[in-house]
Amino acid sequence: MESREKRGCHIPTCREMAERVTDYLERVIPMRERVGMGIHLVACTACRNYFNQIRQTVRLLASGRRDDPQPETEQRVLTEIARIKSEARTSPPSPAPSGN
Repeated sequence: MESREKRGCHIPTCREMAERVTDYLERVIPMRERVGMGIHLVACTACRNYFNQIRQTVRLLASGRRDDPQPETEQRVLTEIARIKSEARTSPPSPAPSGN
């Protein structure tokens, strides 16, 4: 969506929207600018989706919720790390690449 003026209200571009997303969500921008961003959000599905994703991320981070990995996932990761370490100890080092 291109930036334009509508009845004295600046309608920001998608780039401008992305730059101001946190200010918008935290309500720290002037009302006139907020109205222009609101108009943009009504018209632009991509920005609306982006703002919703950011809003959801902020809420999730603010909740302090942390999901522990499933026990089998944790075990697979630890097993893979041990395998890689073991390979590194038993494999001879690769020759350095030639500068030719």
